[in-house]
Amino acid sequence: MEKNQSLQEENQKLSQGLSEAAGQTAQMLERIILTEQENEKMNAKLEQLQHHAVCKLDLQKLVETVEDEELKENVEVIRNLQQVLAELQVRLSPGRGGLCQFIEEIWDSTPTTSLKEPRN
Repeated sequence: MEKNQSLQEENQKLSQGLSEAAGQTAQMLERIILTEQENEKMNAKLEQLQHHAVCKLDLQKLVETVEDEELKENVEVIRNLQQVLAELQVRLSPGRGGLCQFIEEIWDSTPTTSLKEPRN
């Protein structure tokens, strides 16, 4: 009788833990979906920026031909921005493992004994 009671208590604890883990998993998946939606919006904006005329300029030639140092520095800053935009587009592009890597990082940072509480 006592063993049965002990088993029932253990079962209840396990059921409660499973329920909590399922809820936390659902919250994590919801955050992943929201992140993916934001990622898609950012990709669309990056795509628009990539098609902007400034991003298509060959600024290296301009840097080589301009003699005004201040203008050269400004052109170099714009050139660096072009490179950052291109890198962001590659990192955020679908099929590059960005979301999978994000999920893996979340999973790895979560202890297996109890999932972390959601951050607000």
